[in-house]
Amino acid sequence: MLASSAFFSGSETAITALDNLKLKALIKEKGDPGGIFTLVLEKRSRFITTLLIGNTLVNNLSAIITSNLFAIWFGSGEAVLGATVVVTILVLIFGEITPKSLAINNVMPIFRVVVRPVYWLSRVLSLSGMTYLLEAIAQSAIRLFQGNVVQPTESVKDLQLMIEILGGKGQLDLDRRQLLNKALMLDRLTAHDVVKPRVDMQTISHEATLQNMVDLCLET
Repeated sequence: MLASSAFFSGSETAITALDNLKLKALIKEKGDPGGIFTLVLEKRSRFITTLLIGNTLVNNLSAIITSNLFAIWFGSGEAVLGATVVVTILVLIFGEITPKSLAINNVMPIFRVVVRPVYWLSRVLSLSGMTYLLEAIAQSAIRLFQGNVVQPTESVKDLQLMIEILGGKGQLDLDRRQLLNKALMLDRLTAHDVVKPRVDMQTISHEATLQNMVDLCLET
């Protein structure tokens, strides 16, 4: 039971933490034969719903089994309290904290391992209609509290933040960071910003000497 709980928790973290940019890069690099990676891009909430259903069922089943065992071993008086304490501690350590910490530090490898089993599990749960029902309820609740607000996609600010993060990790030197940041600002520039007006240009005759050119450069 703990292993199943760890699987669901770690999978949830990996699938949630892998952003769309990295997922698109993975599809471009490795391909997507079964279309599963693309489905994560389009229906990520379905994968999350599947994992939450599985984790909830496993944790509740663990609590029931532990309570019954404690009732057999120690009597029914303190069985529920003892089972609650034991299950809570075990689930927190081995079913939540540890797998999620591992997943957040190894997002891509864990994602590639778990995404297909989670996909097939979602297919199985979809046969009962449970996934679609819960997903519909969740989407209705989101619309109720959030309204029909369109969430922004990746923006220039996201790219600038990524450049700063890569620079902080030493993966981009200062010159490249400045070059990329300036490239992202090109759409804000006008011709006036980069081209000198003709009336302000300093010209020199083709008959001028080298000294004349030096003097003009020093003056301007």
